[in-house]
Order: sequence, then structure tokens, then C-alpha cells
Amino acid sequence: MENNLIPYETLEPATKGDLRAILKILKHYDPYITRLAMRPVLGKDGTVYLRVNDDFKQELQITLVTSLLCFDAVNG
Repeated sequence: MENNLIPYETLEPATKGDLRAILKILKHYDPYITRLAMRPVLGKDGTVYLRVNDDFKQELQITLVTSLLCFDAVNG
């Protein structure tokens, strides 16, 4: 079974604002965030298809980064 947990060695610096660590975490969660940001769109031919709502995706990324910066990795 694959371990999809973010290592403490990445999480702890991210909570202190380390840009490289934050980017690693954003990359880790990008597929999940992209799925959450999918919204149905009606095509010209009446077909409904899914499209990434870029504004919503950015809001989710901002929320993740904000939460990281407010998290205390040492004391939980």
C-alpha cells in the first residue's frame, strides 16, 4: 500500500512559511483540488460537461495555504 502522507519534514517548514515546502504540498494536493473545482458547463449543443472553475480552484489553494500557515506542526 502506497503512503500518501506528507512527511513531517515537509509539513513543518510549510507551517513556518517555507515557499518550497508550501509548493510541494500544493503539488501533492493539486489533483484533489482540481477534482473539487470541477463544475458542470452547458455546451452550445446542449451537452453538459465538466470544466475546472479556475477561480474556485484558486480559492481552495488559498484556503489550504492559509490553513498551513495557521497550523502548529509541533503542538498540533
